[in-house]
Formats: sequence, structure tokens, C-alpha cells
Amino acid sequence: MQCIRIILCLIFFITCNKSYFAVKSDQIPFLKQLSDEVISGIIKANYREAPIDEIFPINQIPFSGIRLPQKYEHPCLLFNQSNQDRIRMRKNRDPFRKWAIQILNAALDYSSDPTSSLLAELPRSKIAKLNAFAWFLNGNQEFLQTAKSAMMNISDTSPPVTAEGGKYGQGWGDWMQSAEALQNYAVSYDILFYQFSETERNLIEQKLVDQTDQLYNYFSHFPRDFTSTQLSIGTGISKNNHIIDIASGVVSIAMVIDHPKSQKWFDAAISQLQSGLALIAKDGSYREGAYYGRFVASRMFSLFVFLENRTGENLFNHPRINKFIKWLIAMEKPDGSIPDFDDAFQDKLIYKPLAVGLSSQGSELRYLFDLHQERHRSSDPAWVDVFCVFDDTVRPLKPVYETTFMDGGQQIFRGENESFGLLLAEPGRPNISNHDHIEPTSFTLSAFNKDLLIDSGYGQRGVNNKDRNWFTSCRAHNIPLVNGLGLNQNPVWGDELGGNLENIFHSQSLSSAQASAYYQDTEIKRKILFNSKDYFVIIDNLESNYRNRYSIPWHGLGDFSRKSNSQVEWQQENVKLIAEFISLEPISISTRQGLHTLQVTDLRHTTASVNFKPDTEAQLISVFLPDNDNATNIDHIAIQTKGKSAARKVISKKYSTTDYIIISQAEWKCEEFSSDAKIAFITTENSYTFSLEDATYFSVNDEALFISDKPIDIILDCNTFSGYVDLNDQASVSIELYQYFDPGALTIDHKLIDYHWNGESICFLIDQSGEIQSGTIRDLEPISKSTRSDLPTLLKLSSSFYPEEEFDSMNYYEKSQIRNEIIDYCGSSIISLIDSTSTIPELTSKIYGISSGLIGSMWDASENFKFNLPQSFRFKRKIGEHLYDFYDEGYITENGLFIKSLRFNINDKYFLSHARDFSDHKLSSLYLQFDKYSANSQLESYQNKNSYLIEIQKQNERGYIQTSYSQNGIIERTSSSLSFQKENYAGDLAINQNGDNFEYFLAGRRNGNLLSSAFQTKFDNKRRSYSGNLYNSITVSNNFKLTTDLMLPAQTDDLEELNSYTSLFHHFQNISGSISLSNKSEEEGFIKIREIIKSGKWRLSAFYTNEPETEISAIYRSLKFSTETKIENEKYVIQNFSFHPIYSISARIEVGWNVVDNICNKASLGLFSNNKNRIGSEFSMQRLGEKNSMGISCILDVSLLQNETLDIYSSIFWQEDGDLDRYEIIISQRGGCISPGIYVYRSQDGFSRCEGYLTWKF
Repeated sequence: MQCIRIILCLIFFITCNKSYFAVKSDQIPFLKQLSDEVISGIIKANYREAPIDEIFPINQIPFSGIRLPQKYEHPCLLFNQSNQDRIRMRKNRDPFRKWAIQILNAALDYSSDPTSSLLAELPRSKIAKLNAFAWFLNGNQEFLQTAKSAMMNISDTSPPVTAEGGKYGQGWGDWMQSAEALQNYAVSYDILFYQFSETERNLIEQKLVDQTDQLYNYFSHFPRDFTSTQLSIGTGISKNNHIIDIASGVVSIAMVIDHPKSQKWFDAAISQLQSGLALIAKDGSYREGAYYGRFVASRMFSLFVFLENRTGENLFNHPRINKFIKWLIAMEKPDGSIPDFDDAFQDKLIYKPLAVGLSSQGSELRYLFDLHQERHRSSDPAWVDVFCVFDDTVRPLKPVYETTFMDGGQQIFRGENESFGLLLAEPGRPNISNHDHIEPTSFTLSAFNKDLLIDSGYGQRGVNNKDRNWFTSCRAHNIPLVNGLGLNQNPVWGDELGGNLENIFHSQSLSSAQASAYYQDTEIKRKILFNSKDYFVIIDNLESNYRNRYSIPWHGLGDFSRKSNSQVEWQQENVKLIAEFISLEPISISTRQGLHTLQVTDLRHTTASVNFKPDTEAQLISVFLPDNDNATNIDHIAIQTKGKSAARKVISKKYSTTDYIIISQAEWKCEEFSSDAKIAFITTENSYTFSLEDATYFSVNDEALFISDKPIDIILDCNTFSGYVDLNDQASVSIELYQYFDPGALTIDHKLIDYHWNGESICFLIDQSGEIQSGTIRDLEPISKSTRSDLPTLLKLSSSFYPEEEFDSMNYYEKSQIRNEIIDYCGSSIISLIDSTSTIPELTSKIYGISSGLIGSMWDASENFKFNLPQSFRFKRKIGEHLYDFYDEGYITENGLFIKSLRFNINDKYFLSHARDFSDHKLSSLYLQFDKYSANSQLESYQNKNSYLIEIQKQNERGYIQTSYSQNGIIERTSSSLSFQKENYAGDLAINQNGDNFEYFLAGRRNGNLLSSAFQTKFDNKRRSYSGNLYNSITVSNNFKLTTDLMLPAQTDDLEELNSYTSLFHHFQNISGSISLSNKSEEEGFIKIREIIKSGKWRLSAFYTNEPETEISAIYRSLKFSTETKIENEKYVIQNFSFHPIYSISARIEVGWNVVDNICNKASLGLFSNNKNRIGSEFSMQRLGEKNSMGISCILDVSLLQNETLDIYSSIFWQEDGDLDRYEIIISQRGGCISPGIYVYRSQDGFSRCEGYLTWKF
């Protein structure tokens, strides 16, 4: 591959006339351009600078002057003399009994000799800590002797030989290993202090002092020479997770050893700890990612316990630490793991129980700890800390998860089926960290406790992984690529590395957020729409001034298969992820193998890339449906429009809902919906909720729900009348929203706005984008929202008339924050001054970025200093009538040039690419285009196994025809497809063969103003139809529409099982309804008639079916009061009234009587509290036959673990004479896989019943 560049240059010389190399028009001479690109390719290569605030202590989070007490008493870290007996007695009760057994077993189970000089200090310290505490628990002398032997044989300290301070795995190991060992030794020494003689204490203290002093001396450092050792140490310990871990070890020793330097160590380490904790953003998010967030929590939470016992300072309730804990809670997936963004492993670290009794989030931490306690290693010495500090009086409480972290650029989506989605728009260069993966707009997804769309995180061996460059590259993440490239991280000529998180909205029916970024001269916008239950709709918009080849890769886990030209699937056991891709332009789906993280090495990682033809813009809708019981499917649906369009409907059997996804170039009508929105997503559960892009109206059954005078993006939940409006940079927009009651107040982004309500709709004018809310003014009090800025602003001082007095009145925390802000402003001012006076300001202001980036690139995976210079080469030139574009990326090493990837493009018609992202994988592809024909070939080599693909396509304005052949090992696959669209007609045909399996897909559509029709069917290799559907819609007039739907059930060809469903919809002003017939079977067939009349706050409805069942109701609703009158089956009338004087409190009055007998059957009065736990009571009088009774009933619904609840219902009734009539008790647990319950009933006539039951969910 190293000869490719030379060969391509020769091609230019041979195929082109010599005159072309002279200066023509505005082009520089050929040879000069070639030499310039070679030289600038090294300077402009894809590397990034080291974060300056991880090298120098620029920022700190403020602590309120923690001082080390001068008096030393032992024990003092985990407990003291006054409470040690109480701590010891914990072993006699659960859960401490279980942990005591774990600790004793771990103390006995060690395979190394603690007295050996060859044993590293970290494992020796673990032996010492476990045995010291085991002796404390039961007084066994064997434990005592083992612990003392380990302490007496601590190694001498050694000078640093690597960046972390020592040779890994020997002696004290690296700096972080030595710090963890010091923390373990501190606890051991504290417990055993009085078991050592003075001579033994002096010997032990000297060893610990020497190592502590070495770490202290390297808190800050400057290289003494240019040897590899000194350069690798750099400027000292990095101000990130390293310094948090190492400072924790130093502080621990300073608190237990009475030494002249203890106070100096303590103060310096606390200062360094403050610098490391500055990586916690103002909203609590941690810059190095979720894994390192847990890592620092596991280290510093033990230290916080020590500090609280030793100094009385509880740092768990520090404002920044409190937010950090909330972020840790939010980042935990339903299975207890974390999303693997940035550098990450799946961990077994212990941190939650350490904060249960000391943090204001203790109840939520207790809940999560109880839920996933089995994830932690039973032999971890941290159980010693847990045993001593855990507060079992704190009751578990299910977390109220936060979802948005603006400073961290993270948006979380949670739903049913353990769904967890994460959208990233992390900040750019000012907030970058060494462990960051540059991945703005990346999205990952898990459901059913399985990772489906993944980020590979650290890889299998962390920084030592031979393929680390692959894991950190943009191609390893779910982000759009431009010409196969992501962001160029070069500090001078590269892209802005961050993204922006915006347009955030959440309701019970729909959640949404948008991430935007700009790289490779392309604006990227990714919007996530989540139906708040089980599936995601992702809208990507890419736009540039240049023609580019756009591709959008999706990294999935599981067995991969193609289902159609627009649908793929990943399968893991009984769980599958269905992906449907929708675009108005032709797309192709290419696949390749990928690497994966440690915990999923037994699963296939396949990347499906959606590719577009060269253009200045691209738009794609990706629908991801996790499923484990075939409860959700997505189908094509007919749409009426005059431009290009595509529509899908998502049908959920589990929730009995149908949602719609529509993309169109012109106005459209689809079933009962119509709009001019370019993209629409509509959910129909309870009430309509819709998301529209570039829309001025949206109607249902020709009844408008939204109108605006200019195209805007809008999300609206009609059930709660809340939403989000994006004006798309327009100055102001008039909007009309239709609803039948006055909201009382209306806000945009928590600011009250004027509106007019005319009885049917709300009209208002807005001049800013933001979230819409409605309700009373009291309900709409502004809530604080975190906002992100790259540099803090001095609002507090700059807006004050008396800054001196205000500064004096600030507390310590505020003053420290002001200091940080002043440092930031001074730094930016200096850079601005250099820019304004320098002849080469860009280079001068970024000299730090260039030097630190190039030096950083000299490190290999083992962190050894070696020659490893990043290199890139870009040659773009018009020669004759052809435009040649060549680009490669790689490294210059001591062994020569290594090319990681290259691409060669001629006039967007001939495209060659080659990539070697990881060691045992190569992928080469060739694309050719001739007029309306195009051909694509791909050769992939993975673990010495070859696979290839050949694809040919012909396209015109009416559609395309495509055929492909691929072979992976011995499995051959062919695919042929045909798609066409002419005026109102459209159709798709696909024939797929995968090994011995055949699949045929046929669909057709006819869209018109009066008639729309669609059919779809699939056949397997036995020619049996395993699904079929025929849909027709006839519009009789503007007010009437007739639809028919014929469905053939799966895996059958028995026409007697054919299901049909016919409906006549009608709409006239405020009256709408339907008549529906079904002949599913004689038993299950039905006739349904439904009519609805709306008028202001009133709603009248009538329902009839032949089951038989009739219902007529009249409803009046307002914010504080509602009433409903209902007539059932023509003889029973129910009247109820509901009052809502206070949020979450409701009162209900209900009266029911039999119209035929003209007697009252029931009268009741109830009061309920509807918070997280529901509680209420109801007094009622009832008539059963000739008997009258009165009684009281109580309900209590309590939230338990995960989605489980405990439901308790009890009632007791008395007869008219005061005798007991009956009582009833029901206690049940629901929501889990196993649901137990008990039912008790006893009546006055002697009938008794007592049942216990247990149900399983499969």
C-alpha cells in the first residue's frame, strides 16, 4: 500500500498532457502543489492537543478550607474507639452478616505469599486490609499475623521509570497502583496501630512516608532532560482521574501517620484533588465519560468517608459532588451497566453503598445498590469500607432520573422494555479530555437488558489494545461521515470538536432532542424522537456547499441480516433490533465487520452503513424497533402527494397503537392526516402527539390542529398541550393551536406570552424558539435550567453597582468560582492580544496545540515514547476536464509509512477506497457510474476470511432496478429489487436468497384524491404466504371516507382465517365518528358505531357494538373541575364529579342508579393523593337486591424495585342494622417476572374465601 501514492502520481504524468502542469487559470504549478501537500499533510494531520487543564491546575472546584486535626488517634478512618464495638456487632444481622462472610472468605483466599519481596504492593495491600479487618471482626490471631506480615514486608520505594511512576505490576507499580496500595495500607495501619511495637511502626511508617513523598514531589514537575523517562513524566501527574486517585492515597496516609510533612501532604493533595474534580461540570457530568466517572467515585468516596470521620467535613453534600452523584445515577442503565461512550470498560466498581448514609441522594443509591449488588466482586477490599459506613436505616427509593445534561452534552431516553438511549453532543476543545472519543451526534441504544446499537468504548485491553486507533476513530461510532471521514482533530486547521444539544422536549407520549455539529465543511443535524415506550425515530440532515459522499453507519450487535432494500436486522437470542431506513433519494446499505468491547466478545459486531450518491446534502430517517416477541412491525403506507414522498406506519400489538412517519417534498395526505410538513412523526395513543419539520399546518380529518404563517419545526402533545417550537432563525411567527378550553396561561421557554382564545383555538405571536407549556400561572413558575458556555461569564460582578461590597459578601465557593473565571478570561485576553499583533496569529495562538499534539502522537499503546508521527495527504486538482481528488491518512514510523485509509475520486463517477482500521481487517471498495448505471464492488478481509460484494443498479426519474451478489465464506447471497413511481402509482419488488433461504417481497400503491390502495405480501422458499395485507381507501367527499383492510395471518394460507376490517369515517364541523365492521370470526366479529360531538369544554360521545354493549356519555372538563354522565347498556346511569383543587390531590363523587327500576345502586365520595405512591380512601353506600350497605375502602399503591409495585386494597361494609356485612382484602405485587398475591373475602352469610396465587411472565 505504500506504493499507491507513487503509482497514482505516475498515472497523472502518463495520462495527462505536459502543458497541464504549467500555471493555468488560478491553479498553482502541479509539482509545487504536490510538494506543498506532502509537507502540510504532516502539520495538518488528524491529531489533537493535550487538554491544558489536565496538565496545569488552571481550574479547581472550591472546598471550604478543610484542615487536618493535629491530634492523631486510632482508629480514625472508618470508625473510632467510641463506635468500634457497634460496628463489630453489625456482623450479626443482614446485610452485614453476608458481607462479613465475604470479607472473611476473601481474607482466607489469597494465593500469594504476603512476605515475598517479589509480590507487588497492590495485592499485598489488599491482603493486609482484608486480614486486618477480619481480625477486627472475630479476633482470630491468624488473620492478625497475616496482616502484620504483609505490613512488615512493604517494599522500598523506587524512582519512576514510566509515565505513571513505576514499572507496572512490580514493586509499587505505577503511580495509580501505588496510590491505591497506600489507601489500603492506611486502613490496615489504622486498625492495627496498637498491635505493632514502636520499632515496627517506625519501619512501616518509613516505607509509607517514602512512597507518599515521591507522589507529593511529582504533583508538579518539569522535565530535567530530554530522556524518554523525563519526557514521559511530562509536567507531573495529570489533573484528571489520575490525580483524584493519587491524591486520595496521599491524603489517606497524611491522616493516619503523625509526620512533620503530613500537613503539607494533606494541603497539597487536597489542592490537587480540587483540580482533578474540576473535570466535573456544573451540571454534574464528568468529562472523561461514565466509566471514569464511576472509577473516580469508587476512589474518592472512600476518601470522603475518611475525611468525614477524621475532620468532620462531609464532601458528599458539596453542591458539585451532589450533582455528580445525580449524573452517576442517570448514567446507570436498567441492568446496572453504563453506556460505553468515550474510553470505557464494563466495571464492577463499588461506590454507591459508600454514600448511602452521607449523601442527600442516599435513598436512590440504596435502591440501585440493592438492585444490582451481584455485579460487584465479592473479594473486593472495598467491602470493608461498605461494612463500616453503610447505613441500613436509609430506605430505598426508586430514582427520579435526570435526562438532560447541557454542560456534558448528553441526553438520555428511558422507556419500556428496559430501553435506554443516549445522544451525545459533548462540548468541544475547551472541555476535551484525554479519554474523550470525538463523536458529536453519536447515539447508542440498549433494550431488554441487551446492548443493540453500541459504542465500543475502550476495546478489550484499554490503552494497551493494539487496535486502539480504531476504537477512538470516528468510524467506530454511530455518527455521520463525510467522504468516509469524521472530525479532523488538528488544533489549528481541524474542525470544532464539539456539538450542541438543543430543542429538548419531553412528555408522556413523546421525547425529543437534537444534536448539531459542523465538520468536514458540512453542517450535521440529528434529531431523536422517542415514543416514550419502545422505539426511536432518528432524523439526519447533512448539508454542505460542496458535493460529498455521505454515509451514516450504525454499529449493531448480533447476527445480522437484510430484510429488504431499506430494512436490516440484528438478532441476539430472542431479542432483535429492526432498522428501517427512509429517504427520498436512492440509498445503498453496505456492511462490514467491527470490533467490540470485552463483555460481548461472543457476539457479532456488524456495521450497516447507509450510503448516498455524491451531492451537497442528504436526508435520512432511521427507525429502530427493539422487539422480543414480534409485537412491533413497520409497514409501507399509501400517501397522496404531487412530489417525492415515503410513508411508514409502526404498529404495536403490545400497546395497541399505530404511529406514522412521513417524508415528502410537497403537501400530502395520508389516511386522516394532512400537512405540508417535510417530515412528520405522529403518535396516536390517548391523543395526538406530532413532530413536524418545515410545516405551516397540520390537520386530522380536515380539522386543523396547528397553523402558522411561516414554516417552522414544532412538536405538540395535544393531551397535555405542551410542546417545542423552533422558528428556524425567523424573526417572529404567528401560530394558531386548536383546543377546546382556555389554558389559563401560556409560556414559551418559561416566559409568559400574550395569547387570544376564541373558544376553539389559541392564537399567539412568538419571536423566540423554546418549549411551550400551558396551565395556570402558579403551575408555570420558571424552573432553573442549566446552560452551557465554553467560558464562564462574570454576570454577578459585571451587573453590580457595588462590586467590592458584593465580592466581600460572597461565600468561599462563589469566590473560588470567580477566581476560576478571571483566570479563564485573562488567558483568552492574552491569546487575543497575540492574535492582534502577530504576523501569523493562527499559528502563534495555537503553538501549544501543535506542540502538545505532535508530542502526544509519539506515544504508542503502551505509553512508551517512540517515533509515531501522524500523516495525511490531500491532492485535489482539475486536470483537463477531469477533477482528481486523492486523500490518505496514516502514520510515519521508524519502519516507514503506514497508510490507515485512502480514497481516490474522479469526477464523482469513479471512486476507490481502502481502509485498514484494525489489525486483522481490510476493506476495499470500487464505485463506478456511467450515465444511469452504477456499479459497486467490495472486498473485505476479516480474520483471514474473505468476503465480497458486487452490486449493479440502473436508475431513472421513475425508479431503479438493482441486483447484487455477495459471498461470505461458504454462504452466498443474491438480491434483486425493483422500485418504481409514476404519477400516483408506486411499487416495490425484492427477491432475496441467503444460503438456502428464499424471501420474496412485493408491494404496490396507488395514491389519489378519491382512491388510495396498497398491497403487500411475502413468500418463503416453500411458496407459502407468511404475511399479506390489502388496504383500500375511498374518499367519497370531503366529509366521508371508506377504508377496507384485508389481512392474512402469518404462516398460513387458509382463506377461512382471512381477517377483514371495514370502516366508514365521517366528519362535519364538530361532529365526527365511524362505523366499523369486522368478520374476523363468528365469535370475534363485531359491529362498532362511534360518534363524537365537541363544543368548547363539552364532549358528547356515543358507542354501540353488537357484543352487546352500548355507551353514551357527556363530559365537561376544566383544569379544576370535571364531570361525566354515562349511560351503559340503556339501563344503568353513572354520574361522577372530580375536583382538583391542588396538584396531585383529587376528590371524586360518584352516583349510579338503575333507570329501569328507578333506584339508586351506588353513591360514593373519595379523596386521593396521586404522587409517586398512590393513596386514597372512599366512603360508599350500595344496594344489592333488597339489601342496603355502607362501607369504606382504602387503596395504597407503593413503588418497589424497577417497575414493580405493591398494590393493597381493603374494604369493609356494614348492614343497615350495624352488623358486619362483608370485608375484602387484596394484596398483590405486579410488574416483575414473578407476581405473588393473596385474596381474602368473608361475608355475613358465612361464605369465606382465602386464596394465594403466583403468576409467572414468560
